[in-house]
Amino acid sequence: MILVTHNDLDGVGCEIVARCFYPAEITPDKVYHCDYGIVNETVKNILTQTDEELIISDVSVSEEIAKLIHEKYAKRVRLYDHHQTSEQYLRDYDWCVVDQSKCATKIIFEDCCLRKPGCKVPLNLPAFVYYVNDYDLWLHSLPYATQFNDLLSLLGKKKFVDTMLSRLRKKEALISSNDNLFLEALSVKKEWYFKNKVESAVVDGERLLITANRYTSDLAGYIRNLKNPPKAWNDVKYIDMVNVEKGTHSLRSYDNEFDVSKVAEKFGGGGHKNAAGYAIKDFDIYSFFHLKEE
Repeated sequence: MILVTHNDLDGVGCEIVARCFYPAEITPDKVYHCDYGIVNETVKNILTQTDEELIISDVSVSEEIAKLIHEKYAKRVRLYDHHQTSEQYLRDYDWCVVDQSKCATKIIFEDCCLRKPGCKVPLNLPAFVYYVNDYDLWLHSLPYATQFNDLLSLLGKKKFVDTMLSRLRKKEALISSNDNLFLEALSVKKEWYFKNKVESAVVDGERLLITANRYTSDLAGYIRNLKNPPKAWNDVKYIDMVNVEKGTHSLRSYDNEFDVSKVAEKFGGGGHKNAAGYAIKDFDIYSFFHLKEE
């Protein structure tokens, strides 16, 4: 069994849930973390080069790949997603579960509970799922949900997954006292980082353009919550955070009524109304900085 999932907290959460329900079938070497720009190619290669079951989570395939799956591979594919841009063409396929009201980690958890009702999973797994759901959907109803994303940033995907699985199985606290020491230091570092990014932000029509290789969701939250934003931002509708190392754009609404998923769709990406993204295959860093200087 192979898992193709996203590379953020929700995508990593899907891996943790899947490996709790399928510990023998889904091993680390059978997990592929993909960004939107390579998911179609990755899925197509897996389907044509292997006979294994495939779970796709927190990323969606294109309409073309979805039709290919439905015609030839539907019996061995399951897809779990929550992005509005994919729901319109995936909702009629019985091998897909698309629900905008939940993060993908929660969707796959609930479906696995139905498929494997007798499976003994760690007691704290539901709590982990709800923390991820709170963070990914920007609900902010659960204290410390952001700490899981910060810990992922500190440890990296592999170490974070191994640590969470170990703590879940040993019934240990998911965030340890030692973690808190590092997380407090990270909080100070992030505050400094956010202030510097705000100072270097450029208004380009309706978008606020920022270079940011990390902490994009938290940076967007920081910007949206500024008490006295610059007057130059009065006409800004959305935030465009560009990772110049990867050539990716993370979009967040500055005006709650502005749908950033429509912007992402124009460039082959997708997402939600208030959070979306896309990748530029032939990203030209020199042209980007020339635009930024203008």
